[in-house]
Amino acid sequence: MLNPKAALFFLSILPQFVHGGDLTTREIFFLGILDVLIGIVYWFALVVVARLRVFLARPKVATTGS
Repeated sequence: MLNPKAALFFLSILPQFVHGGDLTTREIFFLGILDVLIGIVYWFALVVVARLRVFLARPKVATTGS
């Protein structure tokens, strides 16, 4: 909501995926929830990879594999 470029992007892309009619509100809500869920999975994966890199870079872990 604080990023006007993201809002403009969604406003320009969203009409292509909403068919209109009686279920327009439901479709927009579903697409919004889907976007949030994809974002959560993406950021969670980034955090897990970053923590895994820190864990594997520790000297004790790095020398036990050889």
